[in-house]
This record gives sequence, structure tokens and C-alpha cells, in this order.
Amino acid sequence: MRQIGCKEAETNHGISTYHQVMDNGEYRFRLLKSDGSAYIRTEASSTGAWQSSHFHSSVKETYIVQSGWIVYAEFMNGERRLTLYRAGQLFTAQPGAIHNVYMPADAVVHTVKHGSALTEDRIADEITKRFDEDTQLLLEHQILSMVGEFPCEGAQT
Repeated sequence: MRQIGCKEAETNHGISTYHQVMDNGEYRFRLLKSDGSAYIRTEASSTGAWQSSHFHSSVKETYIVQSGWIVYAEFMNGERRLTLYRAGQLFTAQPGAIHNVYMPADAVVHTVKHGSALTEDRIADEITKRFDEDTQLLLEHQILSMVGEFPCEGAQT
């Protein structure tokens, strides 16, 4: 077995890394391929937060909840739909689906972007901005109530 360094991975295989601390406090660790596919490990902040709404024209995103839970918000046929996923569950966002994710404190999720795209294929527009306005104002206890869960005593409000 031989270890492959970052330079060889990028030069010979089109694979690079890109890590960030997002504006909402999340840590994102990315492994990217030049065909638009990717693996992303996202670690929520200590307070929890919404991500930013977007959609993809050809790439699917499969989310795997490692620990904690997340709420997936989707804008479909003019309506917002919220679904809670717990540790061990997974789901796939389809191309064209405007979506956003709420991650509570310390949750961890793996996201696999798959399908063929010449770019990252992440699209934000006026509709996604309006969906952000609709979702990002929702507090954790409201989100949980909307998906039929009720926060435990001491949960964030």
C-alpha cells in the first residue's frame, strides 16, 4: 500500500480538499472531484443553525445523519415541507428540489454529491433567497413542533 498525497490526488485524479468554517458556525470538510461529485462531513456549531437554501440542476445529494438529528426543509409546489431525520437515517435530495437543512448543536452529517456536473452545481436564486427568509426565522423549538417532535426541557428556544 502507498499513501497518495494531496498534490498527486489533484494532479492525477482531479480530487481536491476544501475545508471551511461557515457563517453559521458549522465546520465543513470536503473531498471534491472535478466531475462535480463530492463528499462533505459537516459538524454543527455548539448552538445549531440553518444552512442556506439552494438546489442542483443535475447532482443528487445523499445525506447520512451520523449523530444527533437534522431537519430537511424542501420547497415543493409552492409549499414548505419539513422532515426530521435521526442518527443512522439517510435520504437523497433530487435535482431541482429547493432545500435547506437545520442542524442542532453538535450534530454530524455526511453528504455525498453524486451525478455528473461540470461544476459544483449549487444554485441559489431569488426563490432560494425567499425560502431562506421562510426557514431561517424558525427557531429549534418551532421546527421540532412542526415535525411532531417536542423539545425536552432545557432545549434551545
